[in-house]
Amino acid sequence: AYFIHPVEALHGDLGMVTPDDIAVLISYSGETLEIIRLVEWLHRFGIPIVAMTSAADSTLARYSRVVLDISVVREAGPGNVVPTSSTTATLVLGDALAVALMDLRGLTEASFAAYHPGGRLGRRYLTVEQFMHRGDRLPLVRPATPVPELVDVIHQKGFGCALVVDPEGFLCGIVTDGDVRRGVARYPRIRQMTAGDLMTSEPKTITPEALAADALHLLESFRITMLPVVDGRGRPIGLIHLHDLWRTRLF
Repeated sequence: AYFIHPVEALHGDLGMVTPDDIAVLISYSGETLEIIRLVEWLHRFGIPIVAMTSAADSTLARYSRVVLDISVVREAGPGNVVPTSSTTATLVLGDALAVALMDLRGLTEASFAAYHPGGRLGRRYLTVEQFMHRGDRLPLVRPATPVPELVDVIHQKGFGCALVVDPEGFLCGIVTDGDVRRGVARYPRIRQMTAGDLMTSEPKTITPEALAADALHLLESFRITMLPVVDGRGRPIGLIHLHDLWRTRLF
């Protein structure tokens, strides 16, 4: 929906109106001159009119398909002159009309957020795919990768972990820098060990279409800082880090 001022409409803005439109016209008396001139043009081109007015027998009402009553007993301002109660009634009825249309169209929070990505609601519906690191950024190693080479990968990629994949590319584990530190303290011959010896099998994972808010909940619940992102077959296609989500203020 978009707004057209009735005076400006008569000086060129009518070019915004198409035969597929429906006009919602607001006039408490239903006799406002510029509104009536606009009604003449809309009626000539067969554009349906929904009137919001207090006068069911007004010119505006007579030319409208639907008439919505915004009449009030009296205005709240001094002398019953300044529009106050009537403007409030108009706002309430306008909101009711909008909500009814939202319900008819099946509008959900997710569909609203698709057109409202900047607000808090929009952030709630961002997906993991929008945040994950991918491609050459992924710290991938094989189970047989020696620990010295594993440490180099963890250091170079800068995520504090390495994803362990088998020859077919399926995720089979994860090694964090904490796992390496604990291994140094536990195993005297750690340099002769491999990524498969240190990895955590069946790590927590998430899919790219999952909500970023769900990824944040999972990370914080298990007190971990990164999640492998896997496709439908269990192959790692990305990595999402806790700090990436914190920066968006999802919480």
